[in-house]
Amino acid sequence: MKQFSRIMIPGLIITVVALMLTRVGIASAARASTSSTHTLQTCGSWSIVPSPIPSNSLNSVLNGVAAVSSNDAWAVGSYFINQFDTNTLIEHWNGSHWSIVPSPSPGSTTLLRVAAVVSSTDIWAIGNNGLLPLVEHWNGAQWSVVSIPTPSPVDSIAGIVAIASNDVWVVGRQTQSSGLVITLIEHWNGTQWSVVSSPNLGNVENGLISVTAVSSSNIWAVGLYDKSGITYTLIEHWNGTRWSIVTSPNLTNNTNILASVTAISGKNIWAVGWYDVQANFSQTLVEHWNGTAWKVVSSPSPVQGGSLTSVAAVSASNIWAVGPVFYSTQPSQAFIEHWNGATWQSVSSPSTTPPSGLAGVALIPGTSNLWAVGQTTSPTHPNVQRPLTEFYC
Repeated sequence: MKQFSRIMIPGLIITVVALMLTRVGIASAARASTSSTHTLQTCGSWSIVPSPIPSNSLNSVLNGVAAVSSNDAWAVGSYFINQFDTNTLIEHWNGSHWSIVPSPSPGSTTLLRVAAVVSSTDIWAIGNNGLLPLVEHWNGAQWSVVSIPTPSPVDSIAGIVAIASNDVWVVGRQTQSSGLVITLIEHWNGTQWSVVSSPNLGNVENGLISVTAVSSSNIWAVGLYDKSGITYTLIEHWNGTRWSIVTSPNLTNNTNILASVTAISGKNIWAVGWYDVQANFSQTLVEHWNGTAWKVVSSPSPVQGGSLTSVAAVSASNIWAVGPVFYSTQPSQAFIEHWNGATWQSVSSPSTTPPSGLAGVALIPGTSNLWAVGQTTSPTHPNVQRPLTEFYC
């Protein structure tokens, strides 16, 4: 059995560092400060930067990260006090340390998955409040919940892209009364969120997990669809007027999922995820858009099994993807890949206490530096999960 669970959204599978790992721990083992100071000195490799956990948390995880500048980055996730009380977790980097920033948790089961920035005073974070979407916004002073339409009793949003203060998109899925799961896309016009029609291919399930933009009229979203028990990649495109499906390749007649997408230009877009060779054995999946068609690009796949959950581009010849490696006989570890313009190669991640893994990666604008976030385990208490933040310069 894999050491990292595949969190349902619900019904939509996303491999992320497990929020719902063993809910066993000792309260005193989760002692933590609300800030951690670190001097960024080592360049040319990834390094771990200390990050705090709430003092009353048993387990915590960071799922997504976004940056405004070198001294202004945000990481989002969740922590739980007990099995009936899961809360949002937001941390901020000010150039010298990560600290926890208060964020709303409007329900008993709330979590945040990803963040997107427009400016230092205009930042979005999305996740779920129970079975419904949760959208939170930072105005430069505080985080607050923003109302979003819920077209069905069970909705989830998993991806967000912020183009401007009046142009933000989220993608996910919704469950119809018939039981069919269909795609969900919503748009923020600066005043309110509204549902935008989107197509579907599956007769069982359709879901979008990630979204990126070249411009306001050139937007891409990726995910999956299930047709008669087989899961295929799903890619949709916005041309400024409507969303349409763009044909994408698959590697097996089993499970193929795209979990993250990033755009360099209209003719250079990358998507990453995983495919299952057999039950409970995943391998990395990387696809590229050259302006005409999507094609699979060879990528390292650990013999133990692994997946890619997030991708970020510095340039056409400098792209990073992260995820967890699944070991059959030992706990999972963080996994990093890099595109140098010719090939994808595995890159060493700093040693962490397993089980651990990375769920999100983001470029710091105006630099070639990146943040990656996920989850690791307390060295002294193996049942206590805690945030993992890594930095590359």
